[in-house]
Amino acid sequence: MSTTGAPAKALARGRARGTDRRSIATIGALVLYGAFAIAIFSPHSPWTSDYLSRGGIGDPAQMVWFLAYTPHALANGMNPFWTNLIDYPTGVNLADNTSVPLLGFLAWPVTATLGPVASFNILLRLGIFLSATSLFLVLHRWVASQLACFVGGLLYGFGPYIIGQSISNTHINLLFVPLFPLLLLVTDEVVARQRWSWRMTGLALGLLASAQMMIAPELLSDFGIVALVTVILLIIRYRDRVRSHLCYAAKAVSESVAIFLVLCGFQIWTMLYGRGHLRGAVYAVSHLQSFHNSFIETFLPTRQQLLTTSRLSDALRLPTRDLNELGGYLSIPFVIVLVLIAIFLWRRYLVAPLAIATLAAFTISMGSSIGIGSFNLSLPERLFTALPLLKSTVPDRFALFTFLGASAIFAIGIDDALARVDRSSSAARRVQRVAIAAVVAIVVLAMAPRLPIKEQRLIWPTTIGADIAAHVGHDAVVLTYPYPMPPLNQAMAWQAESHFSFRLLGGYATVPNPSGEGQEWPLTQQPSEVQSWLGRLELGHRSRFPRIAQPTDGTKLCAFVRGTGVTDIVIFHTGINTALAMRYLNQLPHRVTFRSEGLTISHLLDGQTGPLAHCI
Repeated sequence: MSTTGAPAKALARGRARGTDRRSIATIGALVLYGAFAIAIFSPHSPWTSDYLSRGGIGDPAQMVWFLAYTPHALANGMNPFWTNLIDYPTGVNLADNTSVPLLGFLAWPVTATLGPVASFNILLRLGIFLSATSLFLVLHRWVASQLACFVGGLLYGFGPYIIGQSISNTHINLLFVPLFPLLLLVTDEVVARQRWSWRMTGLALGLLASAQMMIAPELLSDFGIVALVTVILLIIRYRDRVRSHLCYAAKAVSESVAIFLVLCGFQIWTMLYGRGHLRGAVYAVSHLQSFHNSFIETFLPTRQQLLTTSRLSDALRLPTRDLNELGGYLSIPFVIVLVLIAIFLWRRYLVAPLAIATLAAFTISMGSSIGIGSFNLSLPERLFTALPLLKSTVPDRFALFTFLGASAIFAIGIDDALARVDRSSSAARRVQRVAIAAVVAIVVLAMAPRLPIKEQRLIWPTTIGADIAAHVGHDAVVLTYPYPMPPLNQAMAWQAESHFSFRLLGGYATVPNPSGEGQEWPLTQQPSEVQSWLGRLELGHRSRFPRIAQPTDGTKLCAFVRGTGVTDIVIFHTGINTALAMRYLNQLPHRVTFRSEGLTISHLLDGQTGPLAHCI
């Protein structure tokens, strides 16, 4: 009997078993990531419509509106990058805002069935899960160990940056970052590896950049800056290899730019030249620059880490007290391990470029300067404040790319250490594996977030959008109290839940002020006293409107309503000044069309008797 085929069959069976084990490990990793992404927000379900970050005010309410608007615009043949459904009648250039059109499109089925609040909550969990999964899968190009890939994905997807953006004033656009590991992989292909067809590489780069542009242009710009700095330094270091790689890279990049302009050209044109576009930074540059990391934040745990104390957290004098912007923490153990990996594995493929990119991102995240005693040292990021297209840079958001690079370096280091263990004598393997496990456990534990992340029940009834839609005319112009402005912009979420059945005075969006720079509070409608008084009535000193005395008569209110075309008034019974607002607004001739314990809807009338009879 012939046995010549036996070794080949045995080898094939061994490869099949290895593939099966790898597939099982991959499925297990994805299941764990998914379970973690759901568990950190327990006990609330991923598709809940009753709970939302901050109870549905501030940035979460704004994002709910953005997620609902894209499907609405596409379904009704409207411009997805401009609208006057909010900030009526002036309108808003949505290309200058965090309008996430791609996420709104992807969540369309959920928005249509469960509502935009459910879309927000699903995308929140999905962003964390997909970000971890993306790096886990990408690392398989450079790393053989499944454990190393899993830990790398875990640190990226559940590290301080992404978890920080999930807390309180949640920023879906800044935490939905699964495309950056893919962009890292394609950038490696463009610059160094060059094994794919240049057409395939250019296509992948163009599509990924276009998709990211429709999620968060700010982060795409930040990635481009880090990539450019890294490539320039690599060219200087490896200039003898430039000629052999230049032709491929030039063709791939040219194709990707063409694809990007085709897919995103209208969005870019609207952002730069469209109606209501900004002519300066999205906000005061000094304010944007105040959000930066510090050495203290890098090495010592903040309030969002599991291993910290309230005394230590209170003692830290951080550059910002916003939990969302406390994303630069790396921990002392992690930094030490990263430095050792970079030193000992510098010549291993990708370690040097990743180390350079990580250091560049970290340096930029520190902001324009750093204080050392009485001495103030300027940093490279200061140059951004003088460049028109980079004035809107928020330094601490470069921490995302610090984590992306650091997580990949750490995974490569674990993989190398495990490979060395496999080559060592059997007597030493157990001790070495225990040592590696201990290092991994210490790093992961040092970075672990404080859980669970709390979500709050909506501060309004879940039926409020439907109630408004049922009792105001289609395309009505609605004045609401509280007057919609950050952070009391819950009326935007009501409008989204009503399927945009009405137009809204005020809102929370970036609009140009008279000098062309951005502001987040609504443009003033005349007479300004009405808007200023209503805006300050609930917010007090936090309002951006000037402080004025209560108007003594309804003449200016009448002029305000007539000038803006208000047809209906919606009063949400919240806060201490609701009764005062109702007395003021009830001067207008009106008919109450709906009243519940927490909501009053009135339709303004004409032809009535009284001092404001002919106001409407």
